Amino acid sequence: MLSKSLAQKIVDRMMDIIPYNVNIMDKDGIIIASGDRDRINTLHLGAQEALQGTSAIEVYEEREGVKPGVNMPIMFNKRSIGVVGITGSPKKVRSFGELVKVTTELLIQQEYSIEKYIIKNKLKEEYLYEWIHRKEIYDDEFIDRGKELNIDIEEKGYLLIIDYKKQYSKKIKKIIEIYFNKEVDIISLNSSRICIVLNNNIERNNNLIEDLLEKAKEEVNLMIFLKKSDILSKTFYKGISTVNIAMALGIKKKVIRDEDAIFYSEIEKIVKNKDSKLLLEKIQEGGEELIDTFRVFVSENFERGKVAELLHIHRNTLSYRLSKIEELTGLSFNNSIDIFRLINTYIYYNIYSH
Repeated sequence: MLSKSLAQKIVDRMMDIIPYNVNIMDKDGIIIASGDRDRINTLHLGAQEALQGTSAIEVYEEREGVKPGVNMPIMFNKRSIGVVGITGSPKKVRSFGELVKVTTELLIQQEYSIEKYIIKNKLKEEYLYEWIHRKEIYDDEFIDRGKELNIDIEEKGYLLIIDYKKQYSKKIKKIIEIYFNKEVDIISLNSSRICIVLNNNIERNNNLIEDLLEKAKEEVNLMIFLKKSDILSKTFYKGISTVNIAMALGIKKKVIRDEDAIFYSEIEKIVKNKDSKLLLEKIQEGGEELIDTFRVFVSENFERGKVAELLHIHRNTLSYRLSKIEELTGLSFNNSIDIFRLINTYIYYNIYSH
């Protein structure tokens, strides 16, 4: 509660105000901070006496372990946690006594409040991470732990996942602070992704999304807006899968909702297989040039003229490269089933090979 560093900060601040030496002693009467550094870690008998009560103790004569001055118990939550003393003639320093005592107690209370706030935020952050990843049914202990942190995990609502350009992280977080009040739970996933648990007010949520897009349309890559399931992790993983697939496919939409998320999240299950991995490895045998050609060809919807232009190559060169891909994979760009497998390989490449 009363650390040496905090005590020394208080002493230094007090001595900027009053022209006398100030000491702070711990609950055992040991000097832990002082304007006279030689006295630190020595026993202060006057402090031990002050700790016995709640009133100031005045010392008029110097004796072993005690110098003339006023010693006042530091009260916190109705108990003594230490003593603050002013060295000097009691007649001269008495008038500063109450000022020093009250200021010391206020600074300790302030430090305690800050520390308590930091600890609570840390506990809340850890709980939120556990919540979005927990797959088991919530037991009473987990529900009650959330309520202690003002998190009602049984409340219906929505989950919003925002993927944004990393260099605009500070701006995005500032906008979120402005538009999303402190009632929502915000989870920072990484330097370019954030997750927000929203309440059940769909109209307000839609307005918030529109406001966010208006203020940061260029900075935001994609937002996934989903209705919460009973187990939040189901919604969370569905949202993450949707982000990964939509980004890999270069989807132009800025907001993807439940009805579309079902499709995108299922795609990841399809492409995450040995077939896509093996086909990609075969194409990679042809080198970076072939991979780049494959990537652009699929992303531009197989439009040969546009692809040749983007790659700055002749159409004959493009045809040669595509034939090489067909040769390596044993598949054809003219066969619909083969195209399906090649598109899966393209998606696999964008998700897992970057």
